Amino acid sequence: MINTLFFGFLIGLRHALEADHVMAVTALTTSQAEPRAIWQGAAWGIGHTVTLMSIGTIFLFMDFLVPEQFAQSLKFSVGIMLLILGTDIIRQVRRNRLQCPQPSTC
Repeated sequence: MINTLFFGFLIGLRHALEADHVMAVTALTTSQAEPRAIWQGAAWGIGHTVTLMSIGTIFLFMDFLVPEQFAQSLKFSVGIMLLILGTDIIRQVRRNRLQCPQPSTC
């Protein structure tokens, strides 16, 4: 049992460090002051964990598999979200460069 939980933890850790998660947290926290960004990132991670554990537990006990077409539509939705977050980061970078009084110090 402990080995299974540890293995699940390692898989979850690998998943959390994937580019889409790192980018999402970066997009959420770039405009925040450091202490607030830390709490916002932690809240996002805890919310993500609780949601996945809840739905995963329900699926496990009901012996239910997610249909492939539904899984693909979820992945597509995540891709759209990442495009929006990336566009927002690019917009913030451009805005900050344009408003910088001395470009050599920015």
